[in-house]
Amino acid sequence: MIIKQLAAALSAFFRSPSFWAVVASVAIIPAAAWAQAEALAQAQAETLAPAEADIESLRAQAASGSAEAQLKLAKALALDGEADEAKLKEAFEWLSKAAGRESPEAWFLTAKAYDLGLGVEQDSAKAASWLIKAAESGYLEAVFLRAFWMVDGGMAEYGISHDEAKGLAVLRKAASGGDCQAASALADALAVSSIEPEKASDEVSALLEAFADRDCPAANMELGLLLLAREDDPEANARGAEMMLKAAETGEPAAMYHLGMLFVNGEAGFPVDGELAAEWLERAVSEGYHCEYELALVYEEGKIVDKDLKKAAEWLERAAMTGRPDAQFRLGLAFRDGLGMTPDPSVAADWISMSAENGHVEARLELAKMLDQGLGVVKDPSAAVNLLESTGERVEEPETWYQVGQGYAALTSPDEAKAAFWLEKSAKAGYPEAQYRMGLLCLDGRGVPKDENKARQWLRQAADGGSKEAADLLALIG
Repeated sequence: MIIKQLAAALSAFFRSPSFWAVVASVAIIPAAAWAQAEALAQAQAETLAPAEADIESLRAQAASGSAEAQLKLAKALALDGEADEAKLKEAFEWLSKAAGRESPEAWFLTAKAYDLGLGVEQDSAKAASWLIKAAESGYLEAVFLRAFWMVDGGMAEYGISHDEAKGLAVLRKAASGGDCQAASALADALAVSSIEPEKASDEVSALLEAFADRDCPAANMELGLLLLAREDDPEANARGAEMMLKAAETGEPAAMYHLGMLFVNGEAGFPVDGELAAEWLERAVSEGYHCEYELALVYEEGKIVDKDLKKAAEWLERAAMTGRPDAQFRLGLAFRDGLGMTPDPSVAADWISMSAENGHVEARLELAKMLDQGLGVVKDPSAAVNLLESTGERVEEPETWYQVGQGYAALTSPDEAKAAFWLEKSAKAGYPEAQYRMGLLCLDGRGVPKDENKARQWLRQAADGGSKEAADLLALIG
C-alpha cells in the first residue's frame, strides 16, 4: 500500500544519522497513526468520483428538474479525474440551473467557476457578483472568501471593497470560534495583508498550531507547508511531513499534490521517489486537483520513473483539455515531434495556436515561426511579423524582448533592424544574452551601424552579467 511505502520512506529519513545529530528525539508518526492513515486511504478509494451508471442516474434526475441532482451532477463532472473541456462545460450548465434556484452552495461554486474559468469564460465581475450573493446568504465558504478579498483588495473594482481591518476581523472571529475553513482563509489573508511580515508570520504559526490536533485538512496542510519550509530544521520538517500526510489523508487534494511534488523534488528531507510521487499526484487528480501537467513531466523527463513518452502524452492531453496553456504548448510540440504519438503538424499547430491565444509566450513565438515557414498552417509571413510585434509589446520582460529579436532575425526574410530594436531594448534592461548579441551586431554592422567601441561596451556588460561567450570574445578581440 502507498501509505506503508510512505511510512518506510519517511522513517528512513527520520532515522538517518544526519537527522539525529541535530535532534535528539523527534515525535515520529506512531504506528497507530499510519494504520489510521491507511484506513482513511482505503475509505477515500471507495468514495472517489461516481461510476458512470451513477452519473447517468444523476443526469436523469437533473433533467427532471431536481436542483439537488443538478448540483451533485455538476460537482461529479467537474471533480472527475478525467474531466475535459466538454465535461467542464456540461458541469457549468448544470451548475447554472442549480444556481437559478435558492442554492447558496451553487451560487458559491458558480463564483469559483467564473473566477477560475472552469467550463465558462473567466469573468471576475461575475465571479464577484455570485460570491457576494452567496456570502450575503450566510454561506460560510463564501463569507470567508469574500473576507479574504477584502484584505487582498484584488476584487475592489468588482464590488468587494478593500477593507483589510473588516476582512481580518471576520476571519479572526470565525477562526477563534474553531472554524477550520476560517483558519485557512485567515492564514492566506495574513500573508497578503499590510501587517509587518514577521508579525503576520507569528500570528499564522500560532493560528495553525491551534488546529494541529484536529481533522482540519486545509489548516493542517498550511501548517505542513510552513514547517516544511524551515531550512536546517529537521524537527520542524518531520512535523511538517506528519501534518501534510494528515491533511492528505483527511481529504485535502492540494496536500496530495504537495506530497507528490515533495517526492518529485526531494525537498525538505523527503527522498526522491518516482513511484510515490506518481501515486500521490494521481490521487490528487482523482480528487479534482489539476496536476496532470506535473504528472506528464514526470513521465516525459524519466528522471525518477522509467521514461514513458506515451503515458506522458496521455497526461499532457488531459492537462491541455483543462485549458492549461503550458500543457497545450507542450502537447503541440509532442505532436510536432512525434513524442509518444504519431507526428501530426496540423494538430500540433492547433494546440500551439490555442496556447498562443491563451497568452503563452513561447507558444506565440513558435507559432510565428510556423506561420513564417508554413509548418502545419497556411504560410503567412505578415501574420508571423504581427505576432512577433504584438508579443514584444504586450509582455514587459527583457527575456521576451530578446526572444522577439531572435525571432525577427530567424525569419525566412530576416528583419535585421527590427531584430536589433528588440535586442537593444532587452540589452538596456540588463539581459546578458541580449547584450552579447548586441555586441555581435555592432561588430558586424547588422541592423545597427558598425561600431567596435560600442560592441566592446555591450560585450563587457554581458561578461559582467555572467556571459562566458562575451568574456571569451572580449579576450579574443582585445
